Amino acid sequence: MADMKTHAFVRIEADIKKDKIAHVVLLHGQEQFLVQWARDRLADVYTNEAVRTLDLTVFEEDQWTAPQVIEACETMPLFSARKVVVINGLANVWKAAGKGCVSKEDADKLASYLADLPETLLLIITTQESEDDRKDRSRTALYKAIAANGTVYDFTPLGRSDLSKFVRKRFHTAGKDIHPHLVDRLIEQSGYNNKDIAYSLFDLENDIRKIVFHAGLQEVSQEDIDLCLSDTLEQGVFKLLDAVSANRKGDALSLLHQLIAGGVKPMRIQSMLTGQLEIMLCGQEMRAEGAGMDAIQKRLRVNEYRLKKAMRAAGRYEIDELRRILCSAYAIESDIKSGRLSMEMALEMFIAEM
Repeated sequence: MADMKTHAFVRIEADIKKDKIAHVVLLHGQEQFLVQWARDRLADVYTNEAVRTLDLTVFEEDQWTAPQVIEACETMPLFSARKVVVINGLANVWKAAGKGCVSKEDADKLASYLADLPETLLLIITTQESEDDRKDRSRTALYKAIAANGTVYDFTPLGRSDLSKFVRKRFHTAGKDIHPHLVDRLIEQSGYNNKDIAYSLFDLENDIRKIVFHAGLQEVSQEDIDLCLSDTLEQGVFKLLDAVSANRKGDALSLLHQLIAGGVKPMRIQSMLTGQLEIMLCGQEMRAEGAGMDAIQKRLRVNEYRLKKAMRAAGRYEIDELRRILCSAYAIESDIKSGRLSMEMALEMFIAEM
């Protein structure tokens, strides 16, 4: 039995090395960067580049029928280790009903076919699940057939150790050395694994590219990281709170409008502001009781960089004032739901009154 604590990307690399990849695999999970990486990695390993256009067949989302997939699966490879068939980004496969979904008939036909696959086949199914899909999948014939006849790889977000390896490898591939403490700084500032913002490995890789470009021929520096991450949502919210706490309301409103103009939804900004204010208040209350930064960080379970930013801004307020501001932040949601104010106007008024 596989060690469930081992991340899926480590497991799949080990299975490739041992040539233990099943004839059907499901690649799914929240971290779609790794889902796509695993799909491409398997295609590269099991098909010969010279004949890849013949030995690799790709079906997009719901644009397939069971007979089409089965016909492709039954085709022998020419000069590749296996015939690789991909059902790419399968939409709502576990529901198999309604708009954008495959038919139940096709899903069931495919499920039946998986019981006796050709030895020369590798069928790859990729999908991104919502929480509802995750609940639905175990009841479907297709998922049961994949689990019974193949392997399921669930690509969850990376933990800190694996994330550090990911970052170092990306810089190494780009021909750049980076000091370990700068890897830590990049991770802390990036917002990866921060539940309040949508920041995936796609975003992180894009930021790494920007840092490499900014560094040029020089070694990666702290300045490169700080400048290239300055436009992330979390950084924008930090700057906004810094401006408000320093009584620069005009700058704060300007930052708010920049975030919105950049496509960030006001509700997400409000959620980030509220989360940061909660850290500020809890941190100040613990500090008043004599707790140090290590104890505060352990209790609140936030990264060091985010906590330092919060506590710096919190130091400009009394605890009672922070409680009042946080209550006002909570009130924004009720103002929106009641229709009294638009989200943008409510945020403007909130900033003006802080």
